[in-house]
Amino acid sequence: MPLHAVDKDLAEERLAELAVQGLPLDGAQLPMWAIYRSAAPPGPAGRWMIDRLKQCASTRRTDGLTVR
Repeated sequence: MPLHAVDKDLAEERLAELAVQGLPLDGAQLPMWAIYRSAAPPGPAGRWMIDRLKQCASTRRTDGLTVR
């Protein structure tokens, strides 16, 4: 879960952060796709989300793939 969604619960010890063997300390990377019909492209919020995903992906790519 995003830290901002659980930080209060962590601080008040209702939740505990787990150190999972093999999981990077900065979290796991998950593949994501934005799929939409060409006849019905996303509106402003959808375009913002796609741009934000591209921006985040471009700063963390380590496998040599490109983001389109």
